[in-house]
Amino acid sequence: MRILIITNLYPPHGRGGAEVVVAQEARELRDRGHEVAVLTTRPFGGVSSLAPRLSVEDGIRVYRYYPLNLFWYRNDYRHTAPVRFLWHIMDTLNIHAWFVTRRVLKQIEPEEIRTHNLKGIGITTAIALRQYLLRSQKTRALKPPFAWSHFLHDVQLITPSGLVWHGKEDAWEHRGLPTRAYRTLTRRMLGSPTTVRAPSEWVWNEHWTRGFFSNSAFEKIVWCPPATNLLVSWRPTRPLRFLFVGQLASHKGILFLLDMVREIPGGACVVNVVGDGPLMDAVRQRAAEIPWIHVHGRLPLVRVKEVFKETDCLLFPSLAHENCPTIIVEALRQGIPVLASRVGGVPEIVADGVNGWLVEAGNHDAWRAAFGRLVSL
Repeated sequence: MRILIITNLYPPHGRGGAEVVVAQEARELRDRGHEVAVLTTRPFGGVSSLAPRLSVEDGIRVYRYYPLNLFWYRNDYRHTAPVRFLWHIMDTLNIHAWFVTRRVLKQIEPEEIRTHNLKGIGITTAIALRQYLLRSQKTRALKPPFAWSHFLHDVQLITPSGLVWHGKEDAWEHRGLPTRAYRTLTRRMLGSPTTVRAPSEWVWNEHWTRGFFSNSAFEKIVWCPPATNLLVSWRPTRPLRFLFVGQLASHKGILFLLDMVREIPGGACVVNVVGDGPLMDAVRQRAAEIPWIHVHGRLPLVRVKEVFKETDCLLFPSLAHENCPTIIVEALRQGIPVLASRVGGVPEIVADGVNGWLVEAGNHDAWRAAFGRLVSL
């Protein structure tokens, strides 16, 4: 079967767990004998980068192009709020992305389409998909059943930033006219794919209650095995070895975490920080003042798995609601308990007192008490 996957970022480009999920899906489909193609973005490299460039990567055909806009999606944090606002308008109504998607669809003629994050590759991509499916039905170029599935990684269809901060769910940012207009556009442009897949019921409910995917079937993807009591046999080392893996960005709570760790007596723990992002300089500056914090920067997945072997507890101090963080799933698969914020879909995979501990996001007293209990065990 010819399958086309559409995603805003694809390795080696990435920002978080979504790209890991997409790459794994592409490889699994390839291994099942399907003809897999990926349509994704790349940084601006002159006029030639506006056209899709085909390369074969691990037996997968990858089409990369630069969707015409003010900047490449991965570099959004480098720009001011007004520039990002204009970027969002162009991204939502990107005619260039619509044109390129139509061109690739005509070339591949996929029998199944799988979309992931579309912010950065143009929501108009969905319009091209709907037109392709409608045209195929009329000409019977595709034999039913053919399918279009969309994977929800976050809430970027609901709010332009893709972030809903804990405690600010009813902020004007999410209820104001610009966001409501954006939400109406994305809802109508995406329509109702055959199936909507997500690893948490939380992210599905966030969309369903706002009128998204009214005619789509919902499929919950189970990444994480049922919660088992990891704490019964948990034997942490001394000093306790903590690990943070993720974007070094405000919503991930990295600076909040470092403030908490600063208060732990020296010699009680070691904290390894893996990742990069807009707060890298601030993180390195604070880590320089705390000898038991080690900043490693961004590491390949293979190296991250090696760091896991020297970890007693994963830290997930997010200040915003999350879907189903892949780093938590990976830790639990390796038998490592998680100290995490009680946000979004996290409680669906972390059972408090069973395979980890849940703490109110951004609550200094609660996190301070949690750290105190762990280092004193």
